[in-house]
Amino acid sequence: MTKFHASPTNSLSLHTVWIFVLMLAVALVASAQETALQSAQEPETFTIEGTVIDANTGRPLSAVNIVVRGTRTGVSTDANGYFRLELPTEARHIVSITHVGYEKWTKDFLVLSQRELRWNVELTSQPVGMSEVRVTAERPFGHKRARYILNAEDFEKTGEPDLERTLRYLLPNVIVPWDVRYRTPNKDFTLYLDGEWLESFELVDIDPYSVRQVLVWDGQFSPVGFPVRRGKFVVSIITENHPQENL
Repeated sequence: MTKFHASPTNSLSLHTVWIFVLMLAVALVASAQETALQSAQEPETFTIEGTVIDANTGRPLSAVNIVVRGTRTGVSTDANGYFRLELPTEARHIVSITHVGYEKWTKDFLVLSQRELRWNVELTSQPVGMSEVRVTAERPFGHKRARYILNAEDFEKTGEPDLERTLRYLLPNVIVPWDVRYRTPNKDFTLYLDGEWLESFELVDIDPYSVRQVLVWDGQFSPVGFPVRRGKFVVSIITENHPQENL
């Protein structure tokens, strides 16, 4: 009878194979756990797609802003009025659709399980205006100053996605594009938010839905003593968080 004796080399090879198999199993388990953890951390999403048209003419509207309120999520319609927006499920969303010269369209909804929604939105034309404009000449300032009182409703009518572009649309003689302000300091303006001085480029970060008033003065000082630091205009933005009713 022939007896088989395992050589040291064979034993070593078998041991190496078992170590490789064990390491592979550990790696597979770790990968599965990581995938499961990522799936748990990343919320499922759903898609909204649709078109925006003029309610009177039926023609598609391009460059319409579709914005999720309270976030920086948003898209614009293409030349055919088409848009596509991806949002997380199991969350409440307020979507605003705005365009210059049209009434705002807003949808407040909660999505639990849908994977895709289809919206066909019709916007009704509406003239754009400001809530109130007053021009006065009062001492001790000794010069004419303009006071504009605007609110979030006015901002939404413009259809612009942020406060910077909204105020450039409403106040083109006061707020010029940032690249112009950067190159030409005397075309810049002094910005205050609830009484605190900010650089003008920070205007884009202010939530337009929180704004209660925008007051603009032309001169060395505003009526509440805010000094001019840049350019010749003082732009004072008052939000709903400010304790004073009027400034």
